[in-house]
Amino acid sequence: RGRLPQRAGSPRHTLGRPGATPTVSNALTGDPALETPALPLVAWLQPATTAAGEDPQTLPERLSLAVESAHVGLWEVDIASGQATWNAQQYALMQAPADAPPPAFEAWLARLHPDDRAGMLARWEAFLASGERYETSYRLLHANGTVSHLRAQALAIKDAQGRVIRAVGSNRDVTAEWRSVQERDDLLKRLQLATRIAHIGVWETHLADGRELLDDATCRMLGFGPGPQARPSADFVACLHPEDRARVLDEHAQILAGQRPEAPALTFRILRDG
Repeated sequence: RGRLPQRAGSPRHTLGRPGATPTVSNALTGDPALETPALPLVAWLQPATTAAGEDPQTLPERLSLAVESAHVGLWEVDIASGQATWNAQQYALMQAPADAPPPAFEAWLARLHPDDRAGMLARWEAFLASGERYETSYRLLHANGTVSHLRAQALAIKDAQGRVIRAVGSNRDVTAEWRSVQERDDLLKRLQLATRIAHIGVWETHLADGRELLDDATCRMLGFGPGPQARPSADFVACLHPEDRARVLDEHAQILAGQRPEAPALTFRILRDG
């Protein structure tokens, strides 16, 4: 409990939850025996007193609006009974009727992509055994044939004996981010294929440490084997023909010194396999 100064200078008393507090408040659980690790996902300040005319009920509404705006699905499950509770966003993510009860664990698991089911089941069982927070991704199958990519997190609530009795978690749809990454990777693969067909190598030099990043085509041209690889600049210099080495290094120095606004096309010979 503390006081925060307002802009007008008057203090407001607040109730806060410190992140290191290990025991869930009795006001939240009604059971002093329940313990849980610190919850890093959520922290709050709750006004103990409000300004004149301010409705204290607006705080839950604001929190609900924030969760809805972020499209975060929240869920809670009782481990013994298997009974679960979802918020509206969780129903939307699962494309489930809002008036239907959350499905049993087995039914939910059956909606996962076949390649993700065994891994998710193993993570869930390890979570129940250890009570340690987990964060993972999985693919969800929908009745219309589409697939959603979800990012999931879960925290455990334990009893006095350290057994997990409830779990709370969140889900977020990351399908758009996944598609963006896939499009970038596909573009990179096409670029790599095009440069290989055209016998063009791409490289990048880190001037701070003299390290060079060489793509697959460049590595093969220089006789370094398949790439990509990170190698010291000295390896490239060693590949230059002795009669070309001084000229290439001089041109390179001029470019770095700003004496050559446009990098010229250099022609040089390299030595491979002796």
